Amino acid sequence: MKKIFITGGTGMVGRDVSNFLKDRYEIIIGTIEREAKMEGCGIIYLDITEKEKTIETISEINPDFIIHLAALTDVNLCEEKKELARKINVEGTRNMVLAAERIGAKLVYASTNYIFDGKKGMYTEEDIPNPINFYSITKVEGEKEVLKYPNSIVTRICPFGLGTEKNPSFTTKIIQELANHRKMNLFTDQFFSPIFTQNYAEALIKLLESKFTGIINLAGSERLSRYDFAKNVSKIFNLDSTLLNPIKIGDLNEAAERPKDTSLDITKARQLLGDIFLDTLSGLELMKRAKEVN
Repeated sequence: MKKIFITGGTGMVGRDVSNFLKDRYEIIIGTIEREAKMEGCGIIYLDITEKEKTIETISEINPDFIIHLAALTDVNLCEEKKELARKINVEGTRNMVLAAERIGAKLVYASTNYIFDGKKGMYTEEDIPNPINFYSITKVEGEKEVLKYPNSIVTRICPFGLGTEKNPSFTTKIIQELANHRKMNLFTDQFFSPIFTQNYAEALIKLLESKFTGIINLAGSERLSRYDFAKNVSKIFNLDSTLLNPIKIGDLNEAAERPKDTSLDITKARQLLGDIFLDTLSGLELMKRAKEVN
């Protein structure tokens, strides 16, 4: 059985990806959560910003593949704590590249749709990134570090999933707010193409076992607004959609600027991996079933 080392394995994406892959691979998770537990997966404490320790630890584990998901993803926090954001998202990523090079492991990096300025939407892999906030700047720099290593893949994603009790996801926040009969503001003019975390994991299996390297968009099969996504959540989870309050990005004054349309074109992924990419209703149905099991 081949071995995968996953950074950030206790976060929203990492937890769902690890659970999806653990029946097919030996999974070792690296996390900064000291008390974390994951059934069916090995788990170790690892701070990816500690260069020598990171390289040494991963060399000892000697995985066939590394999936690098760990990042500081809070967009406003990255704007406020730039040094920390760069340390985790750029220096930490550089350390993962050095570790992969040391053992010859294939490296997969989770980038983001936020690397684009959002002026046109349906971005392809050939479109030039133009980040408009510091989080996005660090992710572009992370991509550049990864692409220096020939045996690597940059996946550009906008995932949705279950989240954790400690860190609820965007989707679970919608569910919680509506279930508690509280109104929630959602942007009608911010568009994306979200992919369910398990659908992302399904694509990863195909990518890991392929000879593909380089950049690839892994996204859901449709472009929709945050508001319409929330309406789909209310539909699948039988919640009151009238509590969703449609607003514009300009209505809120946040620390970091948000791009308006970062939807992704998945033509390349479909050609390489097949027609496996779900629309949001199908992804949310899967998420609901997974939530019921958990």
